[in-house]
Amino acid sequence: MASFQKYTTKQGQMWLFKIDTGINPETGKRQTTTRRGFKTKKEAQLAFAKVELELANGGISLNNNHLTYKDVFDQWFSYHSKTIKTSTKKSIESKFSKHVLPRFGQLKIREITRPYCQK
Repeated sequence: MASFQKYTTKQGQMWLFKIDTGINPETGKRQTTTRRGFKTKKEAQLAFAKVELELANGGISLNNNHLTYKDVFDQWFSYHSKTIKTSTKKSIESKFSKHVLPRFGQLKIREITRPYCQK
């Protein structure tokens, strides 16, 4: 179930919603997510419906401790490649496959730390 709230910013009245995403299996605590910045309550309700549908279909996983960098890159690139030119797509694929994925591809997202990146 979601809760919808109105809040005030310098730009005026805005809406947000909070949704319960379940229990975190590692900590046993409840998880929630908040989305904000909607001009009307109806916009917030529509966005809530989309998020709820994605959660039901498994499209959003808020507990991504098992994902590798390559998994995240592949998911991002499949969406991003639809919005860019072919030459840009080839350039990104080349740079990531030669330089980034060999070093980060098999690492889990939570294992990528600042010291590892600096090293």
